[in-house]
Amino acid sequence: MAYYEVQGGEPRPELLVKIAEVLGVSVDVLTGRRQIPSKDTAVGDADLSVWRRLKRVQELPAHDRKAVLKMIDAMANEAKRRAS
Repeated sequence: MAYYEVQGGEPRPELLVKIAEVLGVSVDVLTGRRQIPSKDTAVGDADLSVWRRLKRVQELPAHDRKAVLKMIDAMANEAKRRAS
């Protein structure tokens, strides 16, 4: 980031994606197209807790990540089925 701030120019799109991931924001926020949502207007504390946990799932090995996501899908589908 310092390079682009000092030297000018624009980073490649794939680099923008990586920077946004590291910072935990969207590319739209990184490029100024959207504001960083404040805690008051973004998500509640419970939603923030879920978001943080889902970010941890991304760090798991692929087979563990797949298992967790399958479980989430199964539970969400069952809840949807019951609500219908």
